[in-house]
Amino acid sequence: MGAGPGRTGRTPSAEPSLGDLVRTHRQNAGLAQETLALRAGVSIRTVSNIERGSVARPRAESVRRLLTALGLGADDSVRPAEIEPVQAGRPALAVRVLGPLSVERHGRAIPLHSARLRSLLGRLAVQHGQPVGREEIAEALWGSRPPRTYPALVNSYVARLRDVLEPDRAARSQLGVVVLTTGGYRLDLREDQLDVARFERLADRGRHARGAGDLGAAQELFEQALAIWRGPVLADLRNPLSTQHPSAVALGQLRLDTAVAYADASLTLGRHEAVVRTLRALADEEPLHEGLAARLMLALAATGRQAEALDLFFALRTRLGNELGIEPGTELTDAHLRVLRQQTMTPRADDEPARAVPRQLPAGTVAFHGRAEHLSRLDDLLDGLEADPRPDAAVAVVAGTAGVGKTTLAVHWARRQAHRFPHGQLYVNLQGYDRSGVPVQPAEAIRHFLDALGVPPERIPERLPAQAALYRSILADRRMLVLLDNARDVTQVRELLPGSADCLTIVTSRDRLACLVADGALPISVDLLPVGEAVELLARRIGGQRVGAEPDAVEEIVRRCSRLPLALAIVAARAATHPGFALAELSDELTEASAALDVLNTGDLGVRAAFSWSYRALTPAAARLFRLLGLHPGPDIAMPAAASLAAVTAAGARQLLAELTRANLITEHSLGRFACHDLLRAYAGERGRREDSDEERSAAVRRLDDHYLRTAHAAARLLNPARPAIRLPARQAYDGVTLAELADHGQALRWFTTEHQVLMTITKQPADLELRRDRHVWQLAWCLVDFFDRQGHWRDWITTHTAALAAARSLASDAAQAHIHRGLGLAHARLRWDGAEEHLHRALELFEALDDGGGRAAVHHDLARILEHAGHHTDAVEQAWKALRIYQSLGDLGGQGKVLNGIGWHYALVGEHHTALRHCERARDLLEQAGSRIVLAATWDSLGYISHHLGDYHNAVNYYAQALDTFAEFGERALQGEVLLHLGDTQAAVGDIDAALEAWGGAQSILEKLGVPDADQARARIDASLADRVSSGSRS
Repeated sequence: MGAGPGRTGRTPSAEPSLGDLVRTHRQNAGLAQETLALRAGVSIRTVSNIERGSVARPRAESVRRLLTALGLGADDSVRPAEIEPVQAGRPALAVRVLGPLSVERHGRAIPLHSARLRSLLGRLAVQHGQPVGREEIAEALWGSRPPRTYPALVNSYVARLRDVLEPDRAARSQLGVVVLTTGGYRLDLREDQLDVARFERLADRGRHARGAGDLGAAQELFEQALAIWRGPVLADLRNPLSTQHPSAVALGQLRLDTAVAYADASLTLGRHEAVVRTLRALADEEPLHEGLAARLMLALAATGRQAEALDLFFALRTRLGNELGIEPGTELTDAHLRVLRQQTMTPRADDEPARAVPRQLPAGTVAFHGRAEHLSRLDDLLDGLEADPRPDAAVAVVAGTAGVGKTTLAVHWARRQAHRFPHGQLYVNLQGYDRSGVPVQPAEAIRHFLDALGVPPERIPERLPAQAALYRSILADRRMLVLLDNARDVTQVRELLPGSADCLTIVTSRDRLACLVADGALPISVDLLPVGEAVELLARRIGGQRVGAEPDAVEEIVRRCSRLPLALAIVAARAATHPGFALAELSDELTEASAALDVLNTGDLGVRAAFSWSYRALTPAAARLFRLLGLHPGPDIAMPAAASLAAVTAAGARQLLAELTRANLITEHSLGRFACHDLLRAYAGERGRREDSDEERSAAVRRLDDHYLRTAHAAARLLNPARPAIRLPARQAYDGVTLAELADHGQALRWFTTEHQVLMTITKQPADLELRRDRHVWQLAWCLVDFFDRQGHWRDWITTHTAALAAARSLASDAAQAHIHRGLGLAHARLRWDGAEEHLHRALELFEALDDGGGRAAVHHDLARILEHAGHHTDAVEQAWKALRIYQSLGDLGGQGKVLNGIGWHYALVGEHHTALRHCERARDLLEQAGSRIVLAATWDSLGYISHHLGDYHNAVNYYAQALDTFAEFGERALQGEVLLHLGDTQAAVGDIDAALEAWGGAQSILEKLGVPDADQARARIDASLADRVSSGSRS
């Protein structure tokens, strides 16, 4: 009997199909399809399709992974023939387009004399594997004005191309190299037949090896990929419609990206000569590519050719200026500095390995089960992104009703695939449906992401569009996963979507977010669990034997829980903690709870019944804490805050939180921080309103406010000990408050960072129970000032102080208004907004009316700093003297020292260095007595600057060294940059040019990363010094 269509002639019994092979070995190993897919790193759908035989030509890589996971290897003895489709009658053919176009058959060149045939083959090759329509082919052959008969002409050219490529092809056969599809014609060549396919595969393997940390393998793969190139894409075609087609341009860009990755890996491994050999020709082809030039410079210098490296820099800088009118970027100038410092034997400190790699995903659910189709669709989205990158980032919208398990599904998938995102995973709970009604704003979320990505506060722009642009720029060359949880609408997430084709974003929402779907997002609708999956969820949590023993009770539990995962998880937690209870008893209790809730008339009784039933099983103390958690603004709470809420000890709170966690009413999503589903928080609030008196709930809110205020005050004192403290309410008024334990400024900064979102919510949340919380609001805003200032949260500073000003006015407190006006003035000054001086003058009026000398002095000093920055030195000194006289009358040594240093600095700037020296030396003595270390470090910098201008270079260097040590200890990076700039000037003055270049280079690196304009001064000093060195060398 002859062979059927698509077969190779073997009889059905001769060899099992690939699907039979996989299924048999999987079942013999006792593996579910999901487990095999997980082990092999493929999607569940891939396993299912291969076993059913619904894929005619499965991907060889997928098959290899499956066979390896089954312990079969990939040798021919176990591989069915259909894994590698038989290329019957196809001659040995090779097409090359990465350079001049060439065609070979059996190792012999095949001439293509027709320019249009060459253009046709070039277009099909650069878009290999994809159909190219007749209209697009016509454009490639004739431009924008093809002949009217172009369809027939295109068919004719395709036929001629087939004759050239496959002279032995059967007439009218649709199989072969150039295949007709519904979308047009497709070039169907194997990887070993087409250089484009081979290059893309090697480059992709190199990226995966780099992501896995195997730098040696990555370097070799990148090198093999680059070796395939013989010049620009289609170098001998004079048709710009081919050479400038987006596919051809994208290939050229991929070549450059691969070259950069190869150079980074090689430099890290110390293979400098290889970099010179590979990049030299490519740099000639791309004379304006700063990344290639930077890496070639480092390699040249590392191989002893420093002069050649510097020549390359100066030539490129000249070309950039002449042709583009720009200066070299950070990457090239950093390489320049490293060559000068002879630091070319080690990788750059800010290269990929040192990047911040955020791992923000919440903890997953150990007993997750089901949702196979949803997981498979997400797998397919990621597989497709890797196999065929999109022009922009991929987005999936996971939508469904409350409690259906959207977040659990998204987090489970994200954690399972986290290894495929080597540059990290970002997560934010947008609180779109939070009880407080205060969803997270896009600006807050982006700032949260920028902090996680390690962006210094000073480098973060003021306005949201610029922040979003910076966020997308950082993600542009990274492969990251972004999980936007609990979104309310498209407006909340639009600015948070990356633009990189290597990133994937998952958005969960109760809304279907149709606008995102219309823009190309993948919609994934999460419905109630099927009955079978609901039963399996219970079985995984409480044991299959127990579930199988009482099927009727299990069926009733599933029905009463409305097949919602949240409700089922709560019931399972109750059953698991009481293994002696029959499931029928638990089912009866659940039925009774449902009946008791009928009168409440609130939506889904299944969820509410599970809540009620689990709640009634709590101890009274745990039930009380659960009710009180409904008063917390969210999104999460730490143990000391919970202890304060319930007025229990820390140990008692720890036990109660553990009980609530076992009952699945809260989750410990990170160590020591507990979160509550928004439905559960709403239910807790409802229970509290029904069971607790207004007096009890009001006292709990006051204890909670007092916990945050008192801890924030202690943290603020640790951040800035020299700042005069405000007077807090008498502590005995709120017994039962537990404070977080903070030992130093580092712990204080971490506490503020962790509680940032909670503290912001407290200051703007509408008061519950009609409580008068004005005192807490303005005092908490005061406590946040130093944290906001150091971290660059200037908009949050203004937001909290605007609310605080309203609270202070409500209290009719002049003292509160004075402090808040001063804070608003400083915040406006930071953002260079109008109104700074207006707020400060209003604060001054209020402090004067209050006869508050310390407040008046502080405002005069603030005005002096603002006037100095504006260049009004005389007015600035006048304000400073006013501040000094007040501090002297108060006997405030730290205040006097701070102002005297400012006065000395003003005099130094106008050239009166001896006067400046007297003031700064007096400031130093006072600050040492007061113990104000940050201000003392600033004074050392002033003394160094003054000593330099008086010719006392030895003392200048010593002063700068002391300032640098202290600023480094406190993380004051901008001040470190300024001191390094001054230090370099002094080292240059004594003739130590190498040390000066080192200091200026450090200043430039810091200040550029912070976006500070003074970076230009560092660059100018370096250029001038190098020019002098070159000039001196040529004269000698």
